[in-house]
Amino acid sequence: MNKNSYRIIYSKARQMFVAVAENVRSQTKASGQSEASAQSNIDNTESQAFHQLWQVKALVASISLWMPLAPVYAGIVADSAANAANRAVIGAGKNSAGTVVPVVNIQTPKNGISHNIYKQFDVLAEGAVLNNSRQGATTKTVGNVAANPFLATGEARVILNEVNSSAASRFEGNLEVAGQMADVIIANPSGINIKGGGFINANKAIFTTGKPQLNADGSIK
Repeated sequence: MNKNSYRIIYSKARQMFVAVAENVRSQTKASGQSEASAQSNIDNTESQAFHQLWQVKALVASISLWMPLAPVYAGIVADSAANAANRAVIGAGKNSAGTVVPVVNIQTPKNGISHNIYKQFDVLAEGAVLNNSRQGATTKTVGNVAANPFLATGEARVILNEVNSSAASRFEGNLEVAGQMADVIIANPSGINIKGGGFINANKAIFTTGKPQLNADGSIK
């Protein structure tokens, strides 16, 4: 028998059905044992079973509390399999309505091009921000954003957002460049579904379903 398995029996003492260990017999008395003694043994076993069950529930609750939760701004997710130099860091801000909005600290540019790789890149109705500021900036989408620590050597001229996913990207809100204006490219070979949306503080914007090809110096072919 599995010691962590339970079944339901009726307890006269509690006047209710209770969960007990699977190996506990229903209410019977052994030869020469009084009814009260038999009932006492079962009640003791029930108490132990409840204690074990409580421990199991407490353990499950503890595990649940430590499980990482998907962020509520998970419309944009960096590709953990990409090189560290291509993994943007996604944080969050809030718009004037109090809605959480993704704020992306783009990676260090190479020859002016910041190449960021994602598993998901969806700009939803609340919008998103690409942080291209060395010293912090004020945005229309989320107000003030802090300086991007990846831009110590300079801001990007081009922000390339490459998506590795079997699902198409959604573009439904405004994508704002914080700080220095830049060209923005969104590339997803699985497609891009555009439903409204727009760009703020972007010099040029390109949507493509091709896979970006880069030269050794970081420039786009």
